[in-house]
Amino acid sequence: AIHKIKGNDVNFKPKEFLARVESAFMIVQNSWSTGNLIPMRPFSSDGVYERFSIQLEDLKAQKLKNKLSDIKIQSCKIYSHDIDGKYESTTVELSASMKDEYLNEKGKTVKSSPAEFTEYWTFTRFVGVKTKNTKGLLEGCCPECTVPVVMNQHAKCPACNVILRSGEFDWVLTEITQEVSDTDSEISFDEIENVRQKDPYFSVQLLEDHASVIFWRMMTTRRTKNLKVLESVAQSDLCQTIADLPVRTDIGVGSVELTGFERMPNQLVAKIHVKWMAKTNPKEPSERFASDMVLIRRDNAQSELQNKMGSLHCKSCGLAVGDVVDSNCSGCGTTIKDEGRQWILAGWETLKSTSIESKAA
Repeated sequence: AIHKIKGNDVNFKPKEFLARVESAFMIVQNSWSTGNLIPMRPFSSDGVYERFSIQLEDLKAQKLKNKLSDIKIQSCKIYSHDIDGKYESTTVELSASMKDEYLNEKGKTVKSSPAEFTEYWTFTRFVGVKTKNTKGLLEGCCPECTVPVVMNQHAKCPACNVILRSGEFDWVLTEITQEVSDTDSEISFDEIENVRQKDPYFSVQLLEDHASVIFWRMMTTRRTKNLKVLESVAQSDLCQTIADLPVRTDIGVGSVELTGFERMPNQLVAKIHVKWMAKTNPKEPSERFASDMVLIRRDNAQSELQNKMGSLHCKSCGLAVGDVVDSNCSGCGTTIKDEGRQWILAGWETLKSTSIESKAA
């Protein structure tokens, strides 16, 4: 994997990259523990950011806070590297331990236990980007001019105006999972290249990131019954159906994986397989679920070149959709959903569930 990365980036240094990943890991854990996600926003894709936002809302609804302490990284190593069209993705295997506490409204510990876990963190950027010997997104700085950044709605550097999470200048965290994909279920190279004939900038990783955004909005809609959360990413007649599904808590995602395409008249259909876990009853053990997600868009649609790591943004003014309940742009009022250009949820089916004793970290 390292040889493949250095083939496109002679400046890449594994130890320095992994040190940056470890720093990002600690920022994310602290952001989660404090309930303040601003520090992790500069280097997180929409899918990753919404996952944490919605999980925090879920805890808030239960009047709980998850405090993490005594965090220790046991190992951090490059697991794999893949070229995905115009993009490259590097997956890092992270093993860690920590004290995991749940506090109620009064700050009293209601549940506490040591936790050990292994996660796979995927970072994505454009092929051909060269590592710079300066601070970048993972350090909370603009990777082009190094000015410290505070994420605004447009996700642009206030000094040089570049789009920070475009993948053109630095790595962006695009996925966190508890397991890796099964080799025998991966989509074929020919299927992907067939799509790229019409859409050169299509990326499997970014489609899966968008599917993750949709998954987490589905979970919020099930809990809050607020259809607006889902309206910008799903067919209108499906929103109520999703809202009527049983509420789940303690949700975790094992993997979100593109498994195939199907062409229909004027439409391209993408099939996504999601492995996830949750509780139906907070007092009962978690269950593992396997579900299929169907996404559609216009057959000749082109992937956006601006704000590439932003799964949701306004097609009219470019404003990023930062609030998980936005269905219209707060800047110009344009409806975010574009069923022709954007991937839209058209189907969801849970295939099976299995009871387990505890949820993955």
